[in-house]
Amino acid sequence: MLRTTVKSDKSKVGILTLDIQNAFNSAPWDAILKAIYEKDVPNYLQRIIRSYLENRLLIYESGGIEEEMVVTCGVPQGSVLGPTLWNILYDGLLCNRLPPGVEYLAFADDVALVAKARDSIRLEQLLSSSAQKVHEWLARTGLSLSLHKDAVGVIAGIAPIDLMAKDRKRVYQERKDHHLPPADEDTMAEWQGRWHDKNKDKWTYRLIPDIKRWINCRHGEVNFHLTQALSGHGCFAEYLNRFGKLDSPDCWYCGFHNDDAFHTVFACDAWYGQRNVAETLTDTTLTPENLIETMLKSKEKWDTIRSYGKEGDSGIFLKSELGKQILGGTFKFPEDSALPGSNIIVPHVIVGNEAFRLHKHIMKPFSRKASREDDSKKNFNYRLSRARQVTENAFGLLSQIFRVFYQPININITTCDDLIWVACGLHNMLRDAYMENNKRPFYELDSEQTEPTNNMLSMTRVGGFYNIEGFEVRDRFKHFSIMKGPYPGNNEIL
Repeated sequence: MLRTTVKSDKSKVGILTLDIQNAFNSAPWDAILKAIYEKDVPNYLQRIIRSYLENRLLIYESGGIEEEMVVTCGVPQGSVLGPTLWNILYDGLLCNRLPPGVEYLAFADDVALVAKARDSIRLEQLLSSSAQKVHEWLARTGLSLSLHKDAVGVIAGIAPIDLMAKDRKRVYQERKDHHLPPADEDTMAEWQGRWHDKNKDKWTYRLIPDIKRWINCRHGEVNFHLTQALSGHGCFAEYLNRFGKLDSPDCWYCGFHNDDAFHTVFACDAWYGQRNVAETLTDTTLTPENLIETMLKSKEKWDTIRSYGKEGDSGIFLKSELGKQILGGTFKFPEDSALPGSNIIVPHVIVGNEAFRLHKHIMKPFSRKASREDDSKKNFNYRLSRARQVTENAFGLLSQIFRVFYQPININITTCDDLIWVACGLHNMLRDAYMENNKRPFYELDSEQTEPTNNMLSMTRVGGFYNIEGFEVRDRFKHFSIMKGPYPGNNEIL
């Protein structure tokens, strides 16, 4: 519809986007019932819907005392009927006639006015009169426009529209009275005061308390991932749970009970490696209070933090020299050989998780859906996971002895390689000496301890690019795993 409206015929096109304040929670029930009546919905359905909405209570705790509030508006979010009730109400707006040349573009509670005109003056007139009609309908219905999106405006560096209007008026007055203070300084002071008074307990204010320093920065850009971190609105379990998109606010990586922006960016173990890299490159232990301060110091530090969390292990691997050589076919793998006790010839492979690209030399598990439907694929996934545990456990054993690997290592990369070699050598020497004295490995579990069965993080499936040879190699490993028999235990474990 937008493409049709905007099609060029040498007319100017303007789009005015409008946001309904707290839309789904503010939809008045009497307005919904009135809209249902006007659409000639059968009486018995009207009675059912009226009964569905009435006698609802909001029970909350205030100062340790449980209190009740009678609810008279809002469509139950997450319910089957909620979106339908909202659409019935909102249809009244879309049926509201607009001036010729203006059309609605709506989705859920968002609406845009799209206008075409021969000149800018006429375009502004059309959009202004149309916006007035929308405002009048909302007022009659009991809804209102959201005029301030404080956090979004601060992140984007755009002042509230009423302050911008005052700013322009003051610029005009300055032409007559040169003793007035600069308009931008006056606007900034009012914007900062409003930001502090209304948002001092909110997440974005905690990160960006000083608007002037933020918007005066002349380096760096805000991307998709950074916007989520700064606003707290994004792919966080707590945020998605709030809107009924997830059943639980728990972190799906570490199980923490409240996966919000703070947990993901500053606390979650799943991002420990990338967080350490960012802290090493910026020479800072990152906190909400110093994150923006660090970004403002230089473009290099801004870009480092902006890229933190943007790419996972797979993306970093593919950009590494090793990844480029493997994908380019220049890495010198040993010659293909038969799997133990079989005549199945396979190439040597790197073991990866679901995020990696499937390749002749990179193995990844079958999807969860595929493994549920095919026991042979489930068996392969189990054995691939066991292979991955070897590397995870190896690092775990090393870091238990040499705690330096638990923190950013601020040394030259070449020296870091030497450090790892030395640590491995010392580890083996200590292990051999321990076995000589105690006749068992130092890391062996006590007989009374239960062997851990879940020492790997849950991996979220991510789509990627595939290589046909990778499918063939994985199938050979799958057939070999079938020959070795099913994995021990209940087949429903994985």
